[in-house]
Amino acid sequence: CAEELRNDREVVLQAIRGWGMALGLVSPASAAGRRLRADKEVVLEAVRRDWRTLDLADEALRSDKELALEAIAQSWEAIQFVSEELRTDREVLLAALEQNGEALRYAGEAMKADPELVAKAEARGWGFVAEGQERIIQCQASRPPNDISPPSSGQPYE
Repeated sequence: CAEELRNDREVVLQAIRGWGMALGLVSPASAAGRRLRADKEVVLEAVRRDWRTLDLADEALRSDKELALEAIAQSWEAIQFVSEELRTDREVLLAALEQNGEALRYAGEAMKADPELVAKAEARGWGFVAEGQERIIQCQASRPPNDISPPSSGQPYE
């Protein structure tokens, strides 16, 4: 009986309206569960409640731009759950980069080299050091690992 309820579309939708992560109670091992995780209306309802439910969606729905943008509107971190295809979509990337430059690390390779996206990411705090760049990050081994205070001299760590 409990398994039947977990696979009943209306019961699942009602549960999701109360707690988005209820989608996680739908088993991907059963055919009915897979259908529910592939049902755009069910997943969209869950994503509207909690962006992390995009990770529970059927793989095909992770390529759905509407779902991706809905999740990213809540948190840029949702970009880690979108398909590779959407990680090369400028609109999706810009939506994530508006919140945090770190989103660029999830972008497709070609997009990581896009000057506009790199500039947006850097404006939002992302620092990317690539071979050939002159930027140098220095650390002082004598400081505790969690100490991020500047050196007393005000100069970069040596």
